[in-house]
Amino acid sequence: MRKIILVLVLVLMSCFFVGTTSVAGENDSARVTYFGGRSSPSFEMGMNTEIFRTEYRNVQVPYTERVCTTERRYRQECRTIPGERVCHTEMRTTCQDRRVCRPGPQGQPICRVERVCQNVPVQICQNLPPRNVCQNVPYDEVVCRDVTRYRYETRPFQVLDKRVNAHLNYSVSNHTNLTSMEMEFQGDLRGEQLTLRAQDHGARSAIPACIALAQVNGQRQMNGDTLFITGHVAVALYVASEYRAIIEREAILAPQALGLARIDFPYEIIPDMNEIGFYLRLNTVRGMAIDRQLTPREYRFVKAQGSAYLEISLVQLLGPYYGPLRGSPVTMELGVMLRPANTVMNAHQFGTWSKGNFFNFVLY
Repeated sequence: MRKIILVLVLVLMSCFFVGTTSVAGENDSARVTYFGGRSSPSFEMGMNTEIFRTEYRNVQVPYTERVCTTERRYRQECRTIPGERVCHTEMRTTCQDRRVCRPGPQGQPICRVERVCQNVPVQICQNLPPRNVCQNVPYDEVVCRDVTRYRYETRPFQVLDKRVNAHLNYSVSNHTNLTSMEMEFQGDLRGEQLTLRAQDHGARSAIPACIALAQVNGQRQMNGDTLFITGHVAVALYVASEYRAIIEREAILAPQALGLARIDFPYEIIPDMNEIGFYLRLNTVRGMAIDRQLTPREYRFVKAQGSAYLEISLVQLLGPYYGPLRGSPVTMELGVMLRPANTVMNAHQFGTWSKGNFFNFVLY
């Protein structure tokens, strides 16, 4: 399980709960409106998205190619042969009868007719008329055709990688006495990155009336193809002018005592002491003596009921330079930095988180 990385920006508002959600897709958002004491201090927020990844596949793609080949063809060619007399010799059998006599036994002639045949050459002629004579003559011809072929190409496809389900439980601690409050909490889920925001709509002026601090605890867990994001958002609401008093209101320089500078804050300090830092710039007749942030060991910060004070030992900070500077005028700038431990959900509504306090006095 991993902790949820949440970007928090908050917003304040005033009446009942109003919730809206968008349709699940690659991005989703949800909004809940909180109206101070007239709303339940607990509510839920849910969002769903789908994340896609690109896969590359080899697909068969048809294409047309012009193919040319040599093919054997035949064409008929005709010519006219003129008329002529054609003769040829044939052997024909010719027969004739002849009388053949031979002496008989008594000397008288005995005659008989015999047929004698012989082959006799005979010339036969005929006149041939003019005639057309045709024949098939071969020839080669180049023939081109469009042929459908196929090739494999790599194409991108979007496939579902995972589903994301985000479910947050909010609990609001209202430390203000405001009778009118309007806070809109917004969640944006882009893919699997969750962003929480809020905006103070209840203030009549451009300066927000409230400040919202959030502490977020959550976890991520995969179950099948779904990433479940669950968490609890604990929101604390304060009056902005009271919580930021130390960087908005003036500090007072108290009388010195033996090189000890005391600065009074005549109002209640809400942030913890570890959320407040100090920067000291001390300009003397000999130039800039101190120009840096103070460590907690170099000052004493005391919170009391309705007020607080800061003690800085100039003797300790100046060291051997303190003696020569006694009795000379100095200009001191005390910078106060407010660094809330929890996330300020509507920090974007405030311009600065530090303040400089300027004092002129004689170093004793």
